[in-house]
Amino acid sequence: MKQPSRFQPTRRALLFWTLFIGLGAVAGTCMMLLDPMGKAMGMDAMLPYFQVLPFAKILFQDLTFSGIALLIVNGLPNLTAAALLLAKSIWVQF
Repeated sequence: MKQPSRFQPTRRALLFWTLFIGLGAVAGTCMMLLDPMGKAMGMDAMLPYFQVLPFAKILFQDLTFSGIALLIVNGLPNLTAAALLLAKSIWVQF
């Protein structure tokens, strides 16, 4: 009989948080790409504050770049980690 791993509760917690953050980032990206001016989310008031950032005239005219960055930085890595936790592949040590 195989003994349950002592890491199983930690794996479940990690799976929850990676899915929560990853799916939240994908949802945020969809909202930013569907409404680039941010009126539906109430983020249109934030756009003037982005104008002090470098390359503001190129990147921060709307929320498109922010949405793509959210997907690349938060969405994809967390969903990849969740897939690896679910797959129990050889890359996962525990």
